[in-house]
Order: sequence, then structure tokens, then C-alpha cells
Amino acid sequence: MILGNIFIQLILVWYTKYLYNMLFPSKRKLMQNTNSNLNELRIIPVKTLEEQKKFINLKYPKKDKFKFRWMMVPSFIWEIFLFIVIYKIYSYIFLKFNLIFPLWVGILFVMIFPVIFNLVMKRFGLEKGTDIRIFLR
Repeated sequence: MILGNIFIQLILVWYTKYLYNMLFPSKRKLMQNTNSNLNELRIIPVKTLEEQKKFINLKYPKKDKFKFRWMMVPSFIWEIFLFIVIYKIYSYIFLKFNLIFPLWVGILFVMIFPVIFNLVMKRFGLEKGTDIRIFLR
């Protein structure tokens, strides 16, 4: 297989998984509840000491130290399995349509695709995180 195809397929797999995780987040309900609680507390002009503590704990939650759990192993294996399956699907599509890209096209795609992807996400207001163009300044 040509190296350019591998680069393009890997970046497509990465962003396919990224879009899936963004459209179907597992922690969405928790974040929505936290945001609604924060909005309720923001409305109160003068907060009691207990309300201030609750607001700070909601806004800046304490982060736990990393603990190894055996449940992480099957989750990690599942992520690898999904990555391989999606990669094989893209390989089949590239083979079926006889798409062969040289190395320079693959490298160019890896550099330009994330920038275009971020512009589209920003245009539709889907991504509020750091824009990748910051690193190109």
C-alpha cells in the first residue's frame, strides 16, 4: 500500500472517531445538569457562603488522581478494535474506488485537513476549543 493512502486513511479514521464522540457524547447529561445548576447560581446576585462554595465546586471540580482500573483494559481494547474496523472500511473504500495517493499528497492532506475541519466546525459553532491555526502563526 502506498504511504500517502495510509496517512490519509489514518487522519480520516481519527476525525471519524472525533465526530462520533462529539455528536454522541457519553457525559453530555452530566455537563448539561452542571451548566443548568451554574446558571441557577449565577442568577442570585448576593450568594450565601454555602452557595458560593457550591458554585466554586461546580465551576472548578476537584480532579481525582489517575487510578488504574481493570475496566480500562476492555475499554482500551474496544477503542483499538473500532479504530482497526474503521481503518479497514476506509481501506476497502480506497481499494474499491482505486484511489492511490503519493506521499506528498498524504502529507499535504494531513497538514491542511485539520485546518479546514476546524474552520467548518467554527463556522457552525460546534467547536469551542482551541483552534489549530494558533500553532501556524
